[in-house]
Amino acid sequence: MNRDALTTTVPRPGGSEIIVVKLPQGGAPSRWLAQRIISAVRSKVSLARMELDVVVLDGEPENQPAMFGSSSAAENFVRGIAPQLNSWRWQPISLDK
Repeated sequence: MNRDALTTTVPRPGGSEIIVVKLPQGGAPSRWLAQRIISAVRSKVSLARMELDVVVLDGEPENQPAMFGSSSAAENFVRGIAPQLNSWRWQPISLDK
């Protein structure tokens, strides 16, 4: 898999964080592919951050993209704040695996 994406970290209540990965529309059309992307992201973060939830957005946040997360709670949280995500600082990440 060779894919460029954007990523940001979103704080959730209680002090934990969620890593959010944004792909172009059609970049993660299924939960299976999103799980591969989640695994690739986790392989690139420090050991201390490997336990964080990861949510993959298939498209732009304001367009109600498909969301696939490492947990349903993380998906629901990101879905609730999706309209605000364009104002977050996004950084490029290469998902080679």
